[in-house]
Amino acid sequence: MPLLFSYGTLQQEDVQQSTFGRLLRGERDELPGFEPSVVAIQDSRLAAESGRTHHANVTFTGGLDTRVPGTVFEITEPELAAADDYERRAAYVRVAVTLASGRQAWVYVDARSASAIRGEVGGAMHIAGIETRQAHAGDVHEIAVAHVESKDLDGVTARRPGFEGATPIVPVRQLQVSIDFYVTMLGFEVRFVGPGKFAAVSRDRCDLFLCEGDQGHPGTWVWIGVEDVEALLEECRASGLEPRHPPTNYPWAYEMQLEDPDGNVLRIGSERRADRPDGASWRDMRGVRWVRSPAGEWSRADG
Repeated sequence: MPLLFSYGTLQQEDVQQSTFGRLLRGERDELPGFEPSVVAIQDSRLAAESGRTHHANVTFTGGLDTRVPGTVFEITEPELAAADDYERRAAYVRVAVTLASGRQAWVYVDARSASAIRGEVGGAMHIAGIETRQAHAGDVHEIAVAHVESKDLDGVTARRPGFEGATPIVPVRQLQVSIDFYVTMLGFEVRFVGPGKFAAVSRDRCDLFLCEGDQGHPGTWVWIGVEDVEALLEECRASGLEPRHPPTNYPWAYEMQLEDPDGNVLRIGSERRADRPDGASWRDMRGVRWVRSPAGEWSRADG
């Protein structure tokens, strides 16, 4: 029977009941060569439903002094498929690993960080129905993603390519002005400036494309998850940038709005703040402020 190592929500009894229809019996173990980390939830609907802006994750270090504690469970093949279904919404990858106890087990990691996994992770991977394999070439370990196999109504097997990610394209009027804004005000770095008035900027795991005069209209909205909204706000104010809407507690996140020189709005959120009351205001795309009544109804602040 397969072994499944969990460092996150699959250790919770309510998640086990809803996913497997029973409580699992497990043993404590550790995942060596990794360290705990978090990743921003890209699906705004999932973030709203879970009440979180970040998922727990693990990052490969290869170091003997880093370990992630968790629980290893013995489950059935159908239960492993059920775990795949549970992790699919978060876009997590099932990876074969060796635990501190020496046992071989499956563990889920964020698909966006899978390419950083090196030597400790060998053999097969599984991404919500997408089989993958690891090719070894000297000291280089590349993860090759195969195609999903599905059958049409005639029983003929078809292949669909796997998705790798999404990067927002932010339309701007003057490319250099926008580059200066994202670098100076928000601490991004320029990845490249290409022909056709197109550029890419990034900070940590956040990537944005900037396009002058094409590929959209100014006034685009982009959601960005961060570790700490308050800390970022301090950075912004030190650079002379005030928020379009201040940090506010909502059911889905502790969130503020920033606006770039072209009126594009960045919704930037981190985990809800337990020490702050729930917010009762919101600024819409036209700049109109809305307020929520004690009964939960929203109305324009200007009447």
